[in-house]
Amino acid sequence: MRGLLLAISLFVVALPAWPLGSNDSDSFTTLFAFTCMKHFYAHDQLRADMAASNAAVLPQDRAAFFLNGAHGTAWAVLENEQRYVVVLRDDDICAVYAQHAPVEVVQKNFVALVSSSPAPLVAEQLNSATSGPNSDVLRTIAYAWSRPKDDTQLTFTLTTSTDGVPVQAMASMAYSKKPNPSSKRTR
Repeated sequence: MRGLLLAISLFVVALPAWPLGSNDSDSFTTLFAFTCMKHFYAHDQLRADMAASNAAVLPQDRAAFFLNGAHGTAWAVLENEQRYVVVLRDDDICAVYAQHAPVEVVQKNFVALVSSSPAPLVAEQLNSATSGPNSDVLRTIAYAWSRPKDDTQLTFTLTTSTDGVPVQAMASMAYSKKPNPSSKRTR
């Protein structure tokens, strides 16, 4: 666990180098990087940053959808004229939801963001069939970061929709046990 914390801390230092100004950047992935990823081990700092940015805390009845039955906080964020919700659940799951998102760009940027990890962690793509919903209109992409000897990992999941649903993109980050090795690999 301590090694995982150190590696994530090093990654956070490198976040400003992520190509935010490129033509392919998107507010959704940027928001995920600078909320969930940057503050995954510093929840109080995430709460402070959300308060400092005047993000509105959603009332429980509206937050319930995003919290998916768990306890936590959901903030409404308006960025580049787009509506987002940042969620920090009490079970340490952090997520960002987008009402609208450029799906192909978000998928490309998410993979670029999580497909490599800071040493000593190793990034590995997870089996999309077991990582979330996949259909003609829904696509899930998932990666995990861990050290080979660890039995836990950081899991990053992106689910996008090309259909007219209330949430077009959702990215999450969670600390979890490694799955059985035979169900993890995509190759």
